[in-house]
Amino acid sequence: MAAARVSIPAAVRRTIQNIKEIAGGHTDEEVYAVLRECNMDPNETTDRLLNQVALYGWWFHCRRSGFYRMDASTFATWNF
Repeated sequence: MAAARVSIPAAVRRTIQNIKEIAGGHTDEEVYAVLRECNMDPNETTDRLLNQVALYGWWFHCRRSGFYRMDASTFATWNF
């Protein structure tokens, strides 16, 4: 099922381009969706998108290194 394209207002396009320069790797639609979730705050939007990239990088590294294969007994020894 294809996602419907969102109509992005012209006044917001420059803000989206600025955010994409900082937190690249996202489509205009993704940036606009996060911008709306953040009440049109470009700083919070940029932070959120950068954190998504960082978390994906961590997850990808853990997956490649086999870290995700630990069983429940391993987690029982950790002190949170």
